Amino acid sequence: LDSLRAGFAHAYYEPPARAAVDDADHFYAHCRALARALADEADALAADGKMPRAIDCQLDALRLGLDMERGAPIIGQMAAVAVQDIARRKEVVAARIEGLDAPAATEAARRLATMLAAEPPPADVLRVERELLAPKMRHMERVAREAGNAALTDDGVNLIVPLVRRFYNHYLDALAAWAATGKHGDMPATRMPDESRLGMAGRLMGDMLPSVMRDRWRHRAANERLLAALALQAWRAEHGHFPDTLNVLVPEILDEVPRDPMRGGTIGYRREGDGDVLGLV
Repeated sequence: LDSLRAGFAHAYYEPPARAAVDDADHFYAHCRALARALADEADALAADGKMPRAIDCQLDALRLGLDMERGAPIIGQMAAVAVQDIARRKEVVAARIEGLDAPAATEAARRLATMLAAEPPPADVLRVERELLAPKMRHMERVAREAGNAALTDDGVNLIVPLVRRFYNHYLDALAAWAATGKHGDMPATRMPDESRLGMAGRLMGDMLPSVMRDRWRHRAANERLLAALALQAWRAEHGHFPDTLNVLVPEILDEVPRDPMRGGTIGYRREGDGDVLGLV
């Protein structure tokens, strides 16, 4: 874990280097194990009443999940959101946030805001998938030939692989162009391109893309709600109550109001009762 945290100090290439991992399953399993170790460390610190350090451990795990997205293909995006799920730990994080004083909550909120600002845009995820498609196709071709399947002769492989690649590239381009139309990286309000245009061969690879992209926006929304909760706790600890609106968090705590990437605009919030209860919607 110390080595992982030391790695966070290193700058990334811009644009991010493309992460073509040969043993991807093992690599992503190792990342999930690191996230669980950080969650266990957070549990131990919280049990000792060290809430700021516990939250910091959870943010370390979230940082790992966000960093996994950079330069990763679609399979990496799926592993990244799983790590982020481990990091947020909805069943415990709310109680831990309530244990933060104003300086600790402010520091955690600003750290998370910096992490989210560095997250690659959704369209870049699809461009990475396209760039890494050629080696993936070569791998499929090699596996097919090594299998010695009579149905996949050299002529068959030479016909099927380019067909899949052409349809899949076409859909990736359409999906990336659609994702780029969302303001501030939000999910566009227009309808997602229909994967039925891929044809049978392309759908073998493309039918998972819409759900992966929606999951990515849903997880970004969950991260924005976590950011709002940290900033609201900082305000509450300083002023004794929650604010009437999220706008007062800027610029005292945050540079901008957290967004809802699923619906567009700022995240929904209401102050309930006497101000001792918050509602993020």
